[in-house]
Amino acid sequence: MPGAPVPLGGPWRAAEGDEALRRRAAAPDFDDSGWLQVAGAGAPLVRGGAAATGAGAGTARTLVYRRRFSLGPLPPSRRAWLVADGANWDAELWLDGSYLGDVGGPGPPRSFDVTRVLSGGGDHVLAMEAPEAAPPATDRGGASPHLVSTGPVKLLSVRAACRDANSRRAVLSLWAVVDSSVGLNADLVTTLAPVATGTEAVISERRHPLAPGVNRLRWSVEVADPELWWPAGLGAQPMYSVSLRLACDGEPSDSVALETGLRQVRVRDMRWSVNGVPVFVRALDLGAEADSRDLPAPEELLGSGLNALRLVGAGAGPAFYEAADRHGLMVWQEPHVPARRLGRAHAVRRAGELAALLGHHPSIVAWGAGAGPRKLGRSGLSWAHGRAASSAAALSGAGRPGWLVARAVRRALTRSDGSRPVLSPPRVVTAVGVASVGRAAAWWPASARFPLLAASPGQDDELQASVEDLRRLRLRACSGFLVVGAGALVVPAAGPAPAGPSADGPAMGGEGERQVSPALRRACAPVLVTARWPVRALTGVAATSLALHVVNDTPARFPAAVLRATVTWPGGGRRVELRGDVEPLSTAYVGHLELPPGRRAVTGRAPVPVVHVDLVLDAADGRTVSTNSYSRALRGAVPVTNW
Repeated sequence: MPGAPVPLGGPWRAAEGDEALRRRAAAPDFDDSGWLQVAGAGAPLVRGGAAATGAGAGTARTLVYRRRFSLGPLPPSRRAWLVADGANWDAELWLDGSYLGDVGGPGPPRSFDVTRVLSGGGDHVLAMEAPEAAPPATDRGGASPHLVSTGPVKLLSVRAACRDANSRRAVLSLWAVVDSSVGLNADLVTTLAPVATGTEAVISERRHPLAPGVNRLRWSVEVADPELWWPAGLGAQPMYSVSLRLACDGEPSDSVALETGLRQVRVRDMRWSVNGVPVFVRALDLGAEADSRDLPAPEELLGSGLNALRLVGAGAGPAFYEAADRHGLMVWQEPHVPARRLGRAHAVRRAGELAALLGHHPSIVAWGAGAGPRKLGRSGLSWAHGRAASSAAALSGAGRPGWLVARAVRRALTRSDGSRPVLSPPRVVTAVGVASVGRAAAWWPASARFPLLAASPGQDDELQASVEDLRRLRLRACSGFLVVGAGALVVPAAGPAPAGPSADGPAMGGEGERQVSPALRRACAPVLVTARWPVRALTGVAATSLALHVVNDTPARFPAAVLRATVTWPGGGRRVELRGDVEPLSTAYVGHLELPPGRRAVTGRAPVPVVHVDLVLDAADGRTVSTNSYSRALRGAVPVTNW
């Protein structure tokens, strides 16, 4: 068998499995000529466009697959491995009637040593049992089992994560699990080079003594003057290719290649920094519902002004994480640990598998501890926040495991990956519309440190006001927020996708796809202009002053910027222009906008007037940097027509 992988794709033969068939189907001499032919392992079983049993295509069934193949004899000192990836489905494997094991879950591909079975060559039969309802894991490119040939040592899994990084030096930590057929000394060569530039590669050579069986290796590679990976809006996203080559007595044995980024993430008291620069986190929480079929693309989320996403499990697929690496979307990743009668050992294993599978992605900036949001007590202001905690917990994923399992998961992730923080869920849960977030922060500053906003449909104005309140507190009392709920993502009924928050932002997805709500998109613009409305209802009887702020979450400076604020009401209006410099990574009060007093409505049949406020921030060259708008009703009064 050659050293290159031997694919075992289609055609396979498949049949619906029962207890009797499952006992006999793994035998090499079993007659499968009457089975249906399918495209590959894990493919659905259909006959004439319908399921073989006459049920709907979504009916969950257990199917048995078989694949015949022929190979020549193995060369001396070579080993044969059957590699299967169970990222999106669970399966059990047999080779020539011998049971190999099961695959499934979010971990790296499983490798089975089949040297003894395949050493003599000839004809062989691979059998697999899998549920039809689970789709094949096509995201990884080659989900069907395949055969590889190595020397005496096989790299079973490899992990890479950047532990420390600055402009002068970066340290990349690497872990490898290897399987050796005999005791020997293996030479491991690590090559680290930028993907996009021709910078000279960093090469590290080490000799490791290996015992027969499974060995675990850990080492580090230092990079001088590294190209740092940054979140979107703060810098570029350069990637490094990492190549590992194992050799025994000068002969190549096995090799693995992956890509990673060099950056340093620190979170202390929920204050975030990347490469030493404070970051205001604007995150969306999709909980356990996220998968590759309905998850917005990273570029769409960034075009909406968000810069982070919280995910549970690995259902998003590797293509999503690779896109997040390229575009600079930060991901708060949490293992998917079902709560029903699951022991801590299983939860810890799942967490370790997730870290091994996704640990090399620089976009993953934090791990989650595997528990839902914590509720607060019922004293003082916390009563309103605590009342919203149960609904927010249900929105972010019901049925969370207990604190004992969460603590075990947190410890396992800390041990297996020291390059990222392991976070507990947000301590404060704020219900949009219960109270002003700005007032809550004035009374109780801890409530605005990193709140979770529970957004419901029909509360767009409240959601926008709450997010803008938090943006004005940027990096002072507030370090970020997490939005969860059905009101955060919407499906447009018809028409083209709405434009992004700024002229430079990319367009959103097509019609019918889930998109970030317009209110959240306006409130999360990287450069935000706001008019802070008073907490009391607008009655129009007394004059009202709207405080104008500019929030800049980008490293760009806009000298001599012009803010045009326009207020209109039935029969009148006013326009104000303010000029000044917008500093990078800053929040500034720039002035105020006065609304006129009105007169009380004479009759209850009079229409309720509406006040419109439009804000436009232009750079010195005339380019529009940011826009925003508001509409508020004046209850019980009619404004004057001239002012």
